[in-house]
Amino acid sequence: MHAETLQDAIQSGLVNDDIRLEESGFGARAYADSVAAVLGLCVGKMAQSNNILVRWLIDPRNGSGKATPAFDRHAMPMVWDFSRPIHSVGRLVTGQVQFLRQH
Repeated sequence: MHAETLQDAIQSGLVNDDIRLEESGFGARAYADSVAAVLGLCVGKMAQSNNILVRWLIDPRNGSGKATPAFDRHAMPMVWDFSRPIHSVGRLVTGQVQFLRQH
């Protein structure tokens, strides 16, 4: 994608000075870098709103609902998709204890 954007910028008439955006460039290379950065931000925003951790929030003041972003807090919530029977957890613990005894 970056190479295609760079070629399009050169064909559009931007100067091909090969100076990157973080080096204060303003030519075709810097343009391609800035397009890649903006597209990266868009992917991050899509990941925030298009995943299984998005919650539906109903406003208590007027009853309207909206989707809240998955990462609106600086914490990762734990989501359990399955439950494990208690007897299998006991087997796991005893198996670990036996393993530690042997080694």
